[in-house]
Amino acid sequence: MENALTNFTMVMMAPAKASAYGLELFEANMLLAGDINAATSLRLRELIENAVKTAIAEDEISLSALGLSAEALADLLYVCLDGIKKAPNGLEKLDQRLAALMRLLDTSTRPS
Repeated sequence: MENALTNFTMVMMAPAKASAYGLELFEANMLLAGDINAATSLRLRELIENAVKTAIAEDEISLSALGLSAEALADLLYVCLDGIKKAPNGLEKLDQRLAALMRLLDTSTRPS
């Protein structure tokens, strides 16, 4: 699950991150392609939920200690990933913030 989330986010953000005008391109995309971004966001949310459910089914993660459902964790992860992209210095700190989120996820959902 960690690899899927990290890879998806990095692939989506790579063009903006690689450009000297990345932040401007990202902001323009958010402004001009709102309908496409909304559809992509909905699909991302579904993919995250599927990844969480698969990870639970394959005993990669456990949510019992957190008291969360798969849907609740998927929603939280989606909001975090979306916020990481849009936060101040989002492109510059993308790797660092994404790695921290994945460490938190790994530590808190590790089966006992």
